[in-house]
Amino acid sequence: MHSKDYLNKSYLLVFFLISFCGLFAAFGLFQGEKQRIVYEQKVIANQFADSLLIALNDYALETLSVSAFFYSSKNLDVPYDQFMRFGEALFSKNPHPITNVYFAKYIHKNDVDAFLLDQAKITGNKSIQLLTDNQQGSYLPLAYGYPDVIVHGADLLSNEFPYKSLAEESMKTDNTIMTPPIVLPRDKIEGKNHKNAFVLRHALFNENDEFKGIVGIAFTIEGLLAQVKFNSEYDFAYRIADITELAENESPDWFFDSSNHFSHLLISKEMEKNQFEFAGRIWLIETCLEEDFSSFFDGGIFVIPLFTYLFLAILVSFFVYKLSRAYKASIDKVEYSLSIDELTGLKSRYEINEHVASQIAIAKNGSMFAVLLLDLDHFKTVNDAFGYAVGDKLLVKIAQRLQEILPKGAEIGRLGADEFFIVLPLVYVLDRVSIISLVLDIIEQISKSYCVDERNLTVGCSIGISIYPEFGIDAPTLMKNADMAMHKSKTLGRSTYHFYDSEMGNRLTRNVLIESRLRLAMQSNQLELYFQPKVDLLTLDCIGLEALLRWEDEELGQVSPAEFIPIAENTGLILPLGEWVIEQACIHMVEWREKGELIPPIAINCSAAQLRRDDFLERLTSYIDKYGVDTQSIELEVTESILIEDAERCAELLHEVSKLGMKISLDDFGTGYSSLSYLKDLPFDCLKIDQVFIRDILENEKHAALTLGIIQMSHSFGLKVVAEGITNQAQLDLLRKYGCNFGQGYLFGKAYHSDHVVSNI
Repeated sequence: MHSKDYLNKSYLLVFFLISFCGLFAAFGLFQGEKQRIVYEQKVIANQFADSLLIALNDYALETLSVSAFFYSSKNLDVPYDQFMRFGEALFSKNPHPITNVYFAKYIHKNDVDAFLLDQAKITGNKSIQLLTDNQQGSYLPLAYGYPDVIVHGADLLSNEFPYKSLAEESMKTDNTIMTPPIVLPRDKIEGKNHKNAFVLRHALFNENDEFKGIVGIAFTIEGLLAQVKFNSEYDFAYRIADITELAENESPDWFFDSSNHFSHLLISKEMEKNQFEFAGRIWLIETCLEEDFSSFFDGGIFVIPLFTYLFLAILVSFFVYKLSRAYKASIDKVEYSLSIDELTGLKSRYEINEHVASQIAIAKNGSMFAVLLLDLDHFKTVNDAFGYAVGDKLLVKIAQRLQEILPKGAEIGRLGADEFFIVLPLVYVLDRVSIISLVLDIIEQISKSYCVDERNLTVGCSIGISIYPEFGIDAPTLMKNADMAMHKSKTLGRSTYHFYDSEMGNRLTRNVLIESRLRLAMQSNQLELYFQPKVDLLTLDCIGLEALLRWEDEELGQVSPAEFIPIAENTGLILPLGEWVIEQACIHMVEWREKGELIPPIAINCSAAQLRRDDFLERLTSYIDKYGVDTQSIELEVTESILIEDAERCAELLHEVSKLGMKISLDDFGTGYSSLSYLKDLPFDCLKIDQVFIRDILENEKHAALTLGIIQMSHSFGLKVVAEGITNQAQLDLLRKYGCNFGQGYLFGKAYHSDHVVSNI
């Protein structure tokens, strides 16, 4: 079937696709509703379990209130009538139904007669006895109870008493302990054997931590559930079991079941289960909703979206049917836009790339061709000054002029913005000289003025050249290398050209390798600080040190700072690198100070990127404070470039640094955009003459005169002067004659490792 046939049937595909989406959406809503119900059941289960635990905690607080009542009496001695009044008040005011509150007194065998006599007075029964089979010689008989004591004198430590072990455990802890479900004594008397009651016990200790007895309250599960404050819009069933001593694979003994619905699986094959620990017992609660699954659903939730999708399917299918008739025209238009730049009518990036590939395919027997990447100089200025509309018109005129200049067979395309790519035809005898002649003609013609909207506009261009197959055997490589060569021509001053060469590629490769290895060196602490002495030229005493960064890599060997510092600046690594130098310099100063060594001030070079950071001063002072370094022992060296880029902000920063007591030097003076205003307005303490002037100061009269002028001018501003790169005595003598204050160079010593600084200064 042809693509045209598929196109004619596309509206049917759309209809069935949207209809399927409707079915899928309805099914998704159904599943969502189902998940919502499951989630709501889980929420109800969690909320019910939490409410049950809160009610239990309220009973625990009531137990503690009984304990507090005894502790409020001297020696925990509460008269019977006071206990009964307390119990009556507790029952009348307590919102939590309690069946009984009691006190069991701990006595030794020698105190039994006194206890029985006291109980006889309370009960009026002179024949009352201690009911126990306990042979340990100490007893825990029931003494007080409200509303009654079922069995006066019954020993909680008796073997016949239920949960004797829990009574013994209560005697050893301050924690409240609860029994498992039990049958209340009065219920036993009445012949009821339903385990629906619980007893909370709390031990009493005197001020000497001696056990004196136990207080407890009894309540029923019905009373507990009456206190559960929990409302749900759904009816739900639940059951509760004590699983504290439940063995593995043993079925729980459910002591409460709210209904008989647990045999009917409503939403899932498992109930929602929750368990919690309270007063030494572990309770398991299972819950489920009582309503049938179908009662939760609203049929409209599924039917309405289904019909909506069906209507949408019909509507969209109709429009697809209409649009399909214009499909071929749309494809043609897209193909045209892919191959032609809409603004200039030149080939597009895609088309020019395809053309390069085709040229490579037909190039045989050593034939060659050249590709040129042309970038306009200062075109952005035109856009900024006159707007993008004028800039677009200028691009059209430049494209027309290029087509007039280029030889027959050359192809030209626009890569975007202000970049043009030119493919010269296959040549056999055309040499580099001929290419240069053509390129110079292009630069000359493009640089002539253009009349755009009654304005005379002028732009230049920079060109990068890459030749096949010498510097690229595929289209992407040729275009990339031409781009690198173009950027090189930009750095050479613009309005010029540059051929890509292997050295350029090698430099790029090495730069990439240096960047990656430098990152690794920073992480693995392979960098080191060396320190070069700065001496007084008259006395030759060391008056300072300059911190210099050194790096020896396992793969690259010794890498010069002149090579890796510019790479660090271009990649942003200079920021963490600069902070590392500052911190290491502070660390070395602290180490020397702790050894009792007197080290002169250390000069630290700061890059323009560091100084441009808003938090530079904050970071600098943080290291100074961290290591307790004297600010007067630090000197910052800055270059003139930062003064040109951001003079106002830099001036403010340098004044702040000077106020902190740090000295500031202007490094490499004379190699940049020197200005007397910097020396007059900024708080410099010292000026450093670059070694390029010192190196041939004896042979070059101009350099000698310039050096003398810098020294005299600096002194007139009250600045000290440092000469860099002094290597012989003759240079030293001349600089002394000129009045230079300080110097650095191999004549005085190379840069030393931190371990050898003290011994060499």
